[in-house]
Amino acid sequence: MEPKNIGITDYRADDEIDLFELFSSLCKQWRWLVGITVAGALLSVAIALIIPKQYEVTAQVALPDLSGVMQVMNKGYSERNSERNSERNSERNSERNSEKEASQLFQRYYEKLLSPMHFNKYLKDGAWLQKIYPDEDLNERENFLQAEIKKDFQVEILLPKQLKKGPSSPPRIVSITLMGRDEGLTANFINRYIDYTNKMLLLELVSSGKEMAVAEIEKTNKDINIMRFEAKKKREARLVRLHDALVIAKKIGIKKPDSIRIFGEAYQRSLNGLTSQAKEGDGDLFLKGSEYLEAEITILSGKGSDDAYIVALPAMLKRINRLESLSFDFIGVKLYRLDKQAITDGKAEKPKRALIVSVGTVLSGFIAIFVALIMGAVKRRRELAL
Repeated sequence: MEPKNIGITDYRADDEIDLFELFSSLCKQWRWLVGITVAGALLSVAIALIIPKQYEVTAQVALPDLSGVMQVMNKGYSERNSERNSERNSERNSERNSEKEASQLFQRYYEKLLSPMHFNKYLKDGAWLQKIYPDEDLNERENFLQAEIKKDFQVEILLPKQLKKGPSSPPRIVSITLMGRDEGLTANFINRYIDYTNKMLLLELVSSGKEMAVAEIEKTNKDINIMRFEAKKKREARLVRLHDALVIAKKIGIKKPDSIRIFGEAYQRSLNGLTSQAKEGDGDLFLKGSEYLEAEITILSGKGSDDAYIVALPAMLKRINRLESLSFDFIGVKLYRLDKQAITDGKAEKPKRALIVSVGTVLSGFIAIFVALIMGAVKRRRELAL
């Protein structure tokens, strides 16, 4: 008996891949290989040429100069002008406050750049949709076109670098980027958007500042009226006590303060008993004498105003004058510093035409090989069938 080889598989020659035959079959189908590859390459070139160019335009803005910030602080309503800080700012504190104000104003400017409502208002006020899409029906596609522009628009903080987690740091340099088909129009869009945002924020500062100034003036006037009312009540109460003391002084015959020297200490204690119910501190008011009391009564009765007795009044009136003198004249003020203007360089960001042609040609080559193999297999079957 012949031994059997257990576990050894008997492979037939037909199951092996003949690479020579494979390449020979591909060479015989060279027309398919060349034709499909060339057709794919030409199609890629056509697609690359048909896709419109898109240009990426970028501008950069940074923290504003302190001169503009000082103009906002001096001519408008700001934290530096607030009631708490108006009288206690040294030169050093003023400079520190200016830097703080610059950071806060630039933060608001950055948030304004990001605002979708502000962006859509800019599109409408500048009729940008008509300029960018002159052939579109804006009545039906306005919202869609706004979203399309917004999709290609980006505002990003460049400095300081922002952490992925945790609170963001106040911006110092911000980039504004837009992708568009018309490079000149795109650059103009960004440059005007920077100025438009500055203008709208200044208008907000004027409006809100005037409202806060008016509110503070009204509050200060109310406080002054309250102080004047309290001062009047104090004067009237003082007159009542003076009249009572005058009655006592006349009854015991005290005309002048010097006459008190003739009274003995015991008699003075008995006199004090007459005014035991008087207000504390005014019990010996009659000892000043009737002449003095009558003179003070005459003076206080003839007072038409109690402003001289209100210690805080001069500072409050000065504060009102300061608020009323605010001009809110922000002409020429910039709440940003232009670090890089949006310009044109003629270099399209999209499409990457060389990449499109290369990828298209390679894919066409793979498709051509696949088709050539299929056509070769079909041809061999026909030959075997004959």
